[in-house]
Parts: sequence; C-alpha cells; structure tokens
Amino acid sequence: MIGPVFAAETLELQPNAKVTGDVEYTTLEMQQGAVVQGRLIHQAGKAVELKLATSAAG
Repeated sequence: MIGPVFAAETLELQPNAKVTGDVEYTTLEMQQGAVVQGRLIHQAGKAVELKLATSAAG
C-alpha cells in the first residue's frame, strides 16, 4: 500500500504487508515480516497496545 493509513480501531499487518507512508493507529498488531516505511503515529487520548507476533515455528 502506498499512502497514509488511518485506523480508528485495531490495525493488523500480516506477514507480507508493505506500507509506504505514515500509519496512524489506536491498536497495532504487526506480524513478523510486515514492513512499514514511514512513521508510526499513535492516536492521542487512547490506551497504547503494541503486539509483536512470534513465529509459530519459533
């Protein structure tokens, strides 16, 4: 995806996800292998929850 991404709720990036642009989020779940070329911007006034998924084969 090219361009900014806005997520009012939860944003989940799958292992093959590639985002070129800023990501504004409330809750972000980013799978191993996902790539963001831009800024991660947390939406103010809401609880922060960041998750890094571990590999099932791990």
